[in-house]
Amino acid sequence: MALGVLVGIGIAPGVWPYSHGCGLRLVFYLVGVTTVIAAGLWASISSWKRRLGFAHVVAQILIVWGILLMTREVLRASAPGPQPCGCARRAAAALTPVTRHLKPPMPENFKNFIAGEWVAPRTGAYFENRNPRTGTT
Repeated sequence: MALGVLVGIGIAPGVWPYSHGCGLRLVFYLVGVTTVIAAGLWASISSWKRRLGFAHVVAQILIVWGILLMTREVLRASAPGPQPCGCARRAAAALTPVTRHLKPPMPENFKNFIAGEWVAPRTGAYFENRNPRTGTT
């Protein structure tokens, strides 16, 4: 009976029905996987004291399985780049100001930065400022 419960605890994270890519869901998933490892350790010690060979082997497999599950999720969550759940995109969108689509007004004429000051040309003549994409001024 107890061996069946341990196997059930070990299988549960492998068939976890909810997304657990990042955030609080990942924390809850890792708590569940930690429970698998703790149950495996408890069963391993208990089966060793009672000299139950098969139960001890199952407990050792449970410990290794829990460590593999935890390693997989920790490595996936700490990998660079976008996360599967889009947490990085949502965080970036939350930190980006709404004014990102507004373009600053362009000055009519550009001055030269000389000796720490913006100075107009001596002759007063400016070059045409052409848009390289459209060719318009």
